[in-house]
Amino acid sequence: MTKSRGVGRGGYQPGAGRPKGSRDRQPRKRRTILELLPKLAEEGDELPLYGLLRRIRDESLDPKYRDFLRIAVLP
Repeated sequence: MTKSRGVGRGGYQPGAGRPKGSRDRQPRKRRTILELLPKLAEEGDELPLYGLLRRIRDESLDPKYRDFLRIAVLP
């Protein structure tokens, strides 16, 4: 708490935190989508994207609903 600013609420502190460019103590394990997709497919469940694509191709559904699904699939 400083007299000139009232109650301290955090914010920038010179010299605080991990220095820029330094490494983490425990490096983060990065997982890409290419690593995750085969593991999801191994479990025998249908991937959500494939379920959406199957419903988009279903001619018995309402065309407006299928258009909504197409929008949902877009990246």
